[in-house]
Amino acid sequence: DDEEDEDDDEDEEDEDGEDEAAGAQAMAVEAMQGPLCEHPVAHLVVKRLVAAEAARTQQGASGEDVPGRPDGFTAALLQAVAESGDVQAWLGCNRGCLVLAEACAVPGGAKEKVQALVGASEVGSASPGARLLAERLAAA
Repeated sequence: DDEEDEDDDEDEEDEDGEDEAAGAQAMAVEAMQGPLCEHPVAHLVVKRLVAAEAARTQQGASGEDVPGRPDGFTAALLQAVAESGDVQAWLGCNRGCLVLAEACAVPGGAKEKVQALVGASEVGSASPGARLLAERLAAA
């Protein structure tokens, strides 16, 4: 009987742990509602990942240019933004524009993908990120 009681206690602890994990996951999902670019911390993480990819692909170990990977983080990010339909949210948000401007620095066609993503859309000039994005897209 004592063994059965211990097993029951362990099962209750496992269920409590699962409930806590599910609650934490639900809170995280709720916090990330809306475009990723609007999240105060997430946009910084994404921007730093894009910047790291740009730095890594611009200089190889021996100093030669390394072409951007078509399956790299920036390419996947730009594809996800395009498929999500949130392009206008990214362009209307200072943080989103900063991430897209950073993506322009990744070799291997990322700037062209950003240009295609922006297309004929107006990049708002009110925010510093929008101005930076417009400058990077206009640069040769």
